[in-house]
Order: sequence, then structure tokens, then C-alpha cells
Amino acid sequence: MQKPDRHPSLQFRFGNVWQNWISDNLRIVVAFAPIDNENTLMYLRYYHTVRTPGLRQLMGLVGSLGNLIIERQDRRVVITQRPHRPDSNIGEILIQGDYPIILYREIRRALIEGKEKL
Repeated sequence: MQKPDRHPSLQFRFGNVWQNWISDNLRIVVAFAPIDNENTLMYLRYYHTVRTPGLRQLMGLVGSLGNLIIERQDRRVVITQRPHRPDSNIGEILIQGDYPIILYREIRRALIEGKEKL
């Protein structure tokens, strides 16, 4: 994956990987693994460059707890989301931070229509 020009940034790799570059020294990578048409498993990894013993473990713990809290908040939003399978043209107002969602939907639509956009 190419390093982003600025931080924070969110990279999307079709079909199921997001990389959230918080800074040069801090990243979160999420892989989405579809289970069936209605369910997906998320794998989160927290990366940092702290090497000081003790502080390294503390950073790992704080990052893991932060991921857990954010994942639980996102889960509530996803479960209550309607429609369950949104498409590109459902009247949403998406902002620049939603670019990975927009890109995913465009690529998905192109693949459904038989057009390659990779």
C-alpha cells in the first residue's frame, strides 16, 4: 500500500481492506470477511512504532481498547442502518471522509454491470 500524502487519511483496497493512517507512527487496518449475504466479520489490527518497554505494551492496550469501543459504536449504527444494502443512488449526503464508501459502491456497481473498474 502506498503511504498517504497527509494524515489522517483512510485508504480503501477493494474488496475488503481499509487502512486508517492516523500518523506516520500509528495505523489501524481493518479487513472485512463476508460470512453470508447479511453478515461480515471484521478483523482489526492496531500498529504503532513505540519501542520503549512498558510504554509499547501500554500503547498496544490503549489502541486495542479504543478499537473495541469504536467498533461497538459502529456496530450499533450498522445494525440499525436502513436500507440494509445501500446502493450509490439512495439520496445520502456523503462527505470527503466517506470517500472509501463512495469508491466501494462505484466499484461494486461497475462489477455488477460487468464493467471493470479496478
